[in-house]
Amino acid sequence: MRMVKRNQNGSFKRAWRGRAFTLIEVLVATSILMLLMLMIFSIVGSTGKLWKETENKVGTFKEVRAALETINRRLSQATLNAYYDAYSYDEKQFCTSVTPTAVPQTYFRRSDLHFISGRSSDLLHQTFPSPTHCLFFQAYLGFTENPSELGSGELNAYLNSCGYYIEYGKDSSLPLFLQKSTKASLQRYRYRLMEFLEPTEKMSVYETPADSSPMAQRWFSNKISNTSHPYSRVLAENVIAFIVFP
Repeated sequence: MRMVKRNQNGSFKRAWRGRAFTLIEVLVATSILMLLMLMIFSIVGSTGKLWKETENKVGTFKEVRAALETINRRLSQATLNAYYDAYSYDEKQFCTSVTPTAVPQTYFRRSDLHFISGRSSDLLHQTFPSPTHCLFFQAYLGFTENPSELGSGELNAYLNSCGYYIEYGKDSSLPLFLQKSTKASLQRYRYRLMEFLEPTEKMSVYETPADSSPMAQRWFSNKISNTSHPYSRVLAENVIAFIVFP
């Protein structure tokens, strides 16, 4: 719109008057902008959440693959000292465990070492719901807490007790004040694949009989049932089952 206006001195000048936005138009434009921003933030948030979930899954499977490789490597080093021993049905035990006058009636394969696999509910008396197994054996892994006490021999000649099982409970790696916290979000209850590795100088497998009695399982069950878990560590988290078919 063009207008001509007379000044006080009698001259003329041109004046321009443009049409401005109304309040309703400003509100509509602002609403559209906010809606677009909300859609963008929603898409970015969903993408970030999906990316984080995928990254967590990849990290979990990577941790599990590393755990399986560790188990395979340890199992490849498992050993047994197997031999035949006479068994007497009268005394209901092996003849080497009773008097020399025991009459042998049959022979069974026996070992000074152990390779035990079975349900965790039977061997470890675990009560949490999980169709899982456990596995315990001996291998030349060369693990010791005090190398100086075992002489100057090669570490790979040292025999160790090893095993794998599933545990459900709190995160033992958290600081003590967080473990005692009453907040459920700090407790981090979850399933974990545990590795039991006993040092050579603490190995007690020879203190128990080499048979299937509960006494023969104390070399690992007693130390795992201990709340401090001195020889167990978390191998992988969020593993709900460990199935072994020997």
